[in-house]
Amino acid sequence: MKKTGRVFALLTLLSGLPAGFPPGFPAGLPAEDGGAGKTQADRAEKNTVETSRLAVIRYGTEMEIASLIQTLKAENADYLDDELIALAEKTRNRNILSGVFSFFGERERGGLEDRAIRAIEERDGEANETILAAAEYLGRMKAGAAAGPLMVLIDNDEERFFNAAIRALGRIGGANREEADRIALYLMDFYARSDPDGESRRETISALGSTGSVAAAALLSEIADNNDERVSLRIAALEALSKTGAPEGLESILAAVSAQDPNVRSTAVEALGPFSGSEVDRAILEAFRDSWYRTRIAAARAARERKLEEAVPYLKFRAERDEVPAVKDEAIRALGAIATGEAETILAELFKERKNTDRVRIGAAGMLMKNNPGKYLEVLTVELDEAKR
Repeated sequence: MKKTGRVFALLTLLSGLPAGFPPGFPAGLPAEDGGAGKTQADRAEKNTVETSRLAVIRYGTEMEIASLIQTLKAENADYLDDELIALAEKTRNRNILSGVFSFFGERERGGLEDRAIRAIEERDGEANETILAAAEYLGRMKAGAAAGPLMVLIDNDEERFFNAAIRALGRIGGANREEADRIALYLMDFYARSDPDGESRRETISALGSTGSVAAAALLSEIADNNDERVSLRIAALEALSKTGAPEGLESILAAVSAQDPNVRSTAVEALGPFSGSEVDRAILEAFRDSWYRTRIAAARAARERKLEEAVPYLKFRAERDEVPAVKDEAIRALGAIATGEAETILAELFKERKNTDRVRIGAAGMLMKNNPGKYLEVLTVELDEAKR
């Protein structure tokens, strides 16, 4: 029953049929009437709910407003946004402001940028939670006007705000090319003068990558090359170099592919994805031989990102024989992304081989249905019938 259920769930999911119906059942079921058929009582109830919620925003306690925001999140509702913006403009309540900044930030909904900047500029009159939430919101909104105030916040040497402000600057730089180099230079200067043991150094490296500025490549390469540097910082530098895509950083990434630390190796392999060239291809293929499973996963992901056809036989071997299920998963996904005739044949064989685990067969079937559903739906139906028997 366990196997039948998994294969049956796969068929209904991939073929777009309603769960619970066999293949061939009409998928176009009529939607429930949610408009013209509404009764007057339904509309009256909706108006009552909306009126009640508006009253909460106007007169409710911080706990009542927090509860309402959670409800609006769950409903993905935005019809009270203007009222929440007006509330944020008038209040300094830390819980209300943090909740509203978070609610708007998660949806990348504008309208609170001026209030958030004001919270940072007038921080002596705001709670710490408000300032942190404001910085996070400005970063999510990639608000270019906030770059200056965020730099002033960092220069004020209040360490509790460093990480939030640094992350926000990275996001702003990544979305504003005219600001990227200026922000990168500022962050590099901060890195040079910050506490060598502080967590803010890792955040700064990550933010440099987020800016996408090639001006940061030299510093990031220096960190990645330093065998005496903390592993967490070397990993962050490799990830950041990959984000910038700067050719100047490729040599450092290639060198790190053979680093002694396995986590540095796996990060370096995954960082190769955006780069091109025969040397890069060779490094990815060689990574499939690494004894550390995360490096093999990284090789599969890099091959998938680059659609590296030379990797197909390596991916076949990993999908069939690797002792780590997660490596098999990534190999199957990479074969699906490469999508050559050879890769498709391998996926079909993986699915048809009934000795394979359900996990492997379902993963292979998912790729087949994604790439060529017309050809493989009948094959999946045959296997469903067999599983039922």
